[in-house]
Amino acid sequence: GLIGPNGAGKTTLLDAISGFIPYEGSIMVAGTSVDDAPPHIRARAGLGRSWQSADLFRDLTVRENLLIAAEPRANASTLLEPIRVGPVSRGSDVIDSTLMRFGLQETAHRRPSELSLGRQKLVSVARAIVANPSVVLLDEPMAGLDDRMSRRLLADIGNIAGSGVGVLVIDHDTDFIFEVCDRVLVLDFGRVIAQGPRREVRSDPAVIAAYLGESTLLHRWESAT
Repeated sequence: GLIGPNGAGKTTLLDAISGFIPYEGSIMVAGTSVDDAPPHIRARAGLGRSWQSADLFRDLTVRENLLIAAEPRANASTLLEPIRVGPVSRGSDVIDSTLMRFGLQETAHRRPSELSLGRQKLVSVARAIVANPSVVLLDEPMAGLDDRMSRRLLADIGNIAGSGVGVLVIDHDTDFIFEVCDRVLVLDFGRVIAQGPRREVRSDPAVIAAYLGESTLLHRWESAT
């Protein structure tokens, strides 16, 4: 889990990992450095990502958005042709199961503009997962979701991590972060002020002072556990 106040550098960190901005240090995926690789090569190496604003292909349906992601090694011409002529069998099973997993089967043939923000965020997460990444970065996946969808996504993220996929998730819902994440890192204006197991981080005085702001939150978490 990655938390911190607005402007702390959370999304900037994901942009660096994804290869969109320069950075110092080194980034490795499955033991291989990707420092010289552009974003699309990092994706092929097993790095998946969802976006804070969803950033879906607006002129494609939900199913077509997943189809693009499910075929990361195909070239554009082989992808676009089946989309023009209709459904394709290649990858259909995994796409259908992913749509069902995220409760999106009824929206499969709708465009993103026809969906609520919450459902767009679910499509963004589903698109990241359908590519079968080894590591997935989720930028505020819970934003815009109602309670029912939030609980479902929380369970899904836990299952994703349990399947062996590395998950780095940003969210302002600290209850969610401390429930689903094994380890938590806290940024404050670009600096790491705490990191480690969730039980240690949530009781760290620097975290409470810089981000959580209220000691009552700490008491609530302690009572819950």
